[in-house]
This record gives sequence, C-alpha cells and structure tokens, in this order.
Amino acid sequence: MLRAARLVLERGAASSTAPEGLLADNGRVDDLFDDEAKPERADPSERVEQGLVMAANAIWAVVGLLLWLPQIARVVLTSAWRLVHAALTRQSPDAARGPIRRVSRFYVDGFMGLKAPAATGKMYSSRDLRLKRLLGEAVWAVAFYLVLLRFVSPERFERAWSWLVAAGGWVLERVADALAAAWSWLPSGVRQVGVLGLGLKIAFALTVLLALAGGWILGRRR
Repeated sequence: MLRAARLVLERGAASSTAPEGLLADNGRVDDLFDDEAKPERADPSERVEQGLVMAANAIWAVVGLLLWLPQIARVVLTSAWRLVHAALTRQSPDAARGPIRRVSRFYVDGFMGLKAPAATGKMYSSRDLRLKRLLGEAVWAVAFYLVLLRFVSPERFERAWSWLVAAGGWVLERVADALAAAWSWLPSGVRQVGVLGLGLKIAFALTVLLALAGGWILGRRR
C-alpha cells in the first residue's frame, strides 16, 4: 500500500494536482516513506546477546558431550534390563522408549538459539534448583569416567583416584574446622552437651533428628 500511495503522489506532482504540503522541495515523496526505504538498525544489545549465546553454546558443546556419554551408557544398561524383564514377564517393552527419547534429545536441547524467543508472559523465568538430581548426575558421571579410565589407562586412574582422595580429605578438614569454629560461637549452655556421656549424647542427637524430621513432614503437608 505504501508503494501505491507513493505512485499516486508522484503522478499528482507531475500533473500539479498534488495536495499542498505533501511534497518535498524536490517534488518527490521519498522523504515521506523513510520507514519503508531505510531498514531498521539492529540494537547493539542484541549483538552482545548473540555473542554470549554463541560462547555458551561453545562451552556446552564440550561439557554437554561429557555429560551425555554417561547418560547414554546408563540408558543402554537400564533399557537392556527392561527388555529382558519385559520378555521374561510377557509385558510390552514400550516403557523403555521414554528414557531413550529423553536421552537422545539431551545434547541437542542444551543448545540455545541465536534468535531470542518471542516474549510471552515472563520472558526470563527462573528454574527450580533440583539439587538431588544434580548431585546424582554428577556422581554418576564421575563414576562412569573413573570406570572407563580404569580399563583404558590404569596409571591415570591411580593418579585420578589419589587426587580425589586428597581432595576429599581436604574438604573434610575444612568442614571440621568450620564446625569447630561454629561450636566455639555457641552459647555455653549448648556447649555443655559436649561433656555429657555417650548415652545422653545419642539421646540428644535423636531428639534433634526427630524434631527436624517432624518439621519437614509438617512442611510437606501444608
């Protein structure tokens, strides 16, 4: 429609019947259609965002692959067990397709598109921190690569295992120091528990655990 309007105005200018005030000094109407003639300039923040997305995708291309391989090994083992179980019990083996489909999409779904998604409601939504699943996947990935390294290179496995033991000892020492520092800051009445006998200490610990468990159960029911 803009092109048709331009053509009508230019023909009117040629016949001197164009409405006054619609023509530029040169008798043309190009200035009236700047929005059509000139493309919109890209926002610099979009270029920065695309660069950050490309950097994140480059990191995921390596880290995601390292996380994907343990999941493939696990789903192959569990799916094989489910197939054996389904064959022995005369059940349908279709239940194994769900985990296989999720794992097959894991690596691809980790990449972000360069084009920002359309803003629908809350554009940048937060995700739930599933700490239990996160720790479980991390432990499984470490165990997978340790077993793989044990068969591929026993020498490197020994070095990696020694490093893990040393790192675990260092973490336990730091935790013990932090607990000792926290114990020294407690009131004197609470620190008197430390001089109790073994039976009283066990009873006190059980009481604290029961109180925490009760609070957790009540919180879940609300």
